[in-house]
Amino acid sequence: MKKILIGLIAVVLVVVLVWVFAGSSSENPQQVVDSFFSSLKAGNFEKAHDYLSPELGVIPLNEFQQSMSAFQLIGNATTEPAEINENDASVKTILTIVNEQKALTVVVQLKSFDGEWKIVDLVFG
Repeated sequence: MKKILIGLIAVVLVVVLVWVFAGSSSENPQQVVDSFFSSLKAGNFEKAHDYLSPELGVIPLNEFQQSMSAFQLIGNATTEPAEINENDASVKTILTIVNEQKALTVVVQLKSFDGEWKIVDLVFG
């Protein structure tokens, strides 16, 4: 009886650990956008590049870095809660620019690929 109880506790523990670690590894759309802009601001273009969807095609890292280097001037990126529709999502983000009184609105479009959210478009408004 004691062996059965220990075995049952071990199975329950494994299931709980798998659930906790599997659930914490994937980011929701808002977290992806926050991480994307934080990476750009920090100049970590390789990490930011990883958030892009494969649907965008192969964008060489050096070209991505050149086109996104201006985003290092982000003073703050404030995201609103994501609007999610099954495998698609959009996150409205307000970017403030360092040393300027301007704010730029960007709607980030995302798509889920095997449970992982990736950026498919940035719509500036």
